[in-house]
Amino acid sequence: MALLSVSLPHITFTDSEKSIGCMIIMNRRTVQEILPVIVVRFLNEWLLRGLVLVSLLLQIELVLLGNRRKYTPGKLLRFTIWLAYTTKDLVFDIFIGVLFKCLGAGNDYSSQQNDMIRAFWLPFLLHHLGGPDTITAYSLADDELWIRPFIHLLLMFLWALSIFLRSWKRTLLNILTYSMFVTGLIKFGEKTLFLKSGSMDHFRDSIIRHPGPEVIDDYIPSPDPSNQSIPDAVPLQKANKFFPKFKRLFTDLVLEPTALEQSKSYFKNISWTEAFQVIEIELGFMYDIFYTKPMKAYDKFDLLLRFICLFPTISTCCASGSFDANDLQKKSKHTPGIKEAKELCADRGKRTLEEMKCFSTLHWSIEGEFDECILVWHLATDLCYDTDLNKKSSPAKNSNREASKLLSDYMVYLLLKRPLMLPPGIGQIRFRDSCAKATKIFQTVKDRNIQSCKRFLLQVNTEIPPLKAKGDGSKSVLLDACRLAKSLQSLESEKWNNEKKWEMMSHVWVEMLCYAACHCPRNEHAKELTQGGELLTHVWLLMAHFGITEHVCQD
Repeated sequence: MALLSVSLPHITFTDSEKSIGCMIIMNRRTVQEILPVIVVRFLNEWLLRGLVLVSLLLQIELVLLGNRRKYTPGKLLRFTIWLAYTTKDLVFDIFIGVLFKCLGAGNDYSSQQNDMIRAFWLPFLLHHLGGPDTITAYSLADDELWIRPFIHLLLMFLWALSIFLRSWKRTLLNILTYSMFVTGLIKFGEKTLFLKSGSMDHFRDSIIRHPGPEVIDDYIPSPDPSNQSIPDAVPLQKANKFFPKFKRLFTDLVLEPTALEQSKSYFKNISWTEAFQVIEIELGFMYDIFYTKPMKAYDKFDLLLRFICLFPTISTCCASGSFDANDLQKKSKHTPGIKEAKELCADRGKRTLEEMKCFSTLHWSIEGEFDECILVWHLATDLCYDTDLNKKSSPAKNSNREASKLLSDYMVYLLLKRPLMLPPGIGQIRFRDSCAKATKIFQTVKDRNIQSCKRFLLQVNTEIPPLKAKGDGSKSVLLDACRLAKSLQSLESEKWNNEKKWEMMSHVWVEMLCYAACHCPRNEHAKELTQGGELLTHVWLLMAHFGITEHVCQD
């Protein structure tokens, strides 16, 4: 067979092309090829030590601050906790990657000893990866996506196991490393189990119990009378008694009639301060279930795991040598039935207006969308508040007026800052258009201070048809608010005194607050527990204790 000969053209490269080729080859060289080996080892050694220190500092930060968001709202605190919570996983990933690269770099005795010391730090970072008891999940999404840290655990375990086997020698240090490695694995596996138990599906399944042959509620011991002298002992015991029954609200399960009767009989006979103490403790328990370990770590299996983890850790340390709540009580002086409880949840001012015999006059102000009603009543309350501020009044009058103003401001705060806690609507658009309408009206006022502008609003002609006054597409409620403010002032001048007017307004605001609490999604209540808790959540749980809830068992 004849050989085929192919003649290739002769290619010549210029000096510039040769320089570019050399630069491309140089860019592909690793740091180890550029820097001396001893420098790379030195940098990796100090990088490992620095990562161990950073991991320890992040762990300390989470221990100290992880539980503070239950009591203290604030963006800076939440950002600090989030940064530490997410960074600790990244630190572990970098550490295990650098450690895997450093092991087996030398075959002499000194290098082998250094490998064992480096591997000794791995189980400690595995402990850190499990996280402290003060924070298991940063948000509800972490609980729902518990499978993600489980897969991460599996991959990190295989990687850590390969590192451990590479550095294994029959020495005391390796035996201690092995024991700590096992406890670190249990620690991180425990976190995965706790995340799963905090997910809504698992939490719901854990609450649903199978019907038994007998009811044991009557056998639960009452609080010890000797604890009366201990501050907060009785509220803590009551919260511990009611919480297993009322945590069902966070899963949309109905409440048992027996639990409701016990709760109502207790809450009717205590002051509002004591009632809110019990509610606050119960919400603290709920926070612990979703975001921390303590409420989930008290069964026999978890206690056994913690004991197993504690013994090797101690051994290693030894071996190494180193609002007006009275209105809610008034609503619950009698026991509401299921139908009446649902009517109370649906009221947002109608009951008060009917009792005050002014429903025919003011019914239009509460029949629109809920966000519209909030803005109309808020603006009207603000106008009436400034008008009556300089009037001489009794302390009772001032109390109703101040309560109305506080609740009015709070509901608008929810509308603008926490819109997901309220029924769906276009409240923010209405607020924007109302501000634009007010700005346009105030341009015609000569004296543009706040008081003059508010007095001018009370003089605006409210008889103009809304569509003509607002303009096409405008969602402003300013004219409706002026109309309501005039109607409230006319009630005072015709048949009421100032005190009765503010009493009615405060009751309307309480009904609106209760309506918002009943119609807030339960997952939004759970989310707000990480930001210090909202008044709306406290009111929601307090109403449930009074039986004012739609989640009532009919049997």
